[in-house]
Amino acid sequence: MRPVTQWPIDPHTLRKGDTIPADTIEKITGVKRTDYKRYQLALLKAKSLIDQELESVDINWTLRIHGETIRVLTDAEASQYNEDASDAARRRIERCAFRMCGVDPSNLTQEERKQHDRRVLKIAMRQRMLRESDRRAAIKFRDNSHAKRMIEGGDSHD
Repeated sequence: MRPVTQWPIDPHTLRKGDTIPADTIEKITGVKRTDYKRYQLALLKAKSLIDQELESVDINWTLRIHGETIRVLTDAEASQYNEDASDAARRRIERCAFRMCGVDPSNLTQEERKQHDRRVLKIAMRQRMLRESDRRAAIKFRDNSHAKRMIEGGDSHD
């Protein structure tokens, strides 16, 4: 792991596995680690700015806040981290769908009921899509080439 100490961070000098230390983040943001809540918010802001810099030069890497630092994840770390994040998003959608069942449509106006029905359908469709993609992934993705084609939009059929 190489510590990155310059700001603004030149995305071309970053490497996977680099760490942006807390001292650098304090310099970037002007917020000290001793002010924990403000530092955590400043850390999020700094990560967002670095993400934007990477995107501006078409570098699609994964950053993660790790303690008081920001890490550019290695390929192995990014693969696991992004899968975990995707799984967490799926669980959030499932919880939202469950909570939608707690809405009593009789307490809604006619227009609100129409909107609610659309929202229920949209969440149900997302759930179905995710379940179907998990099922297909178990069957089809025996190698990474097919997954890559689907992500890039080159192969959308079974």
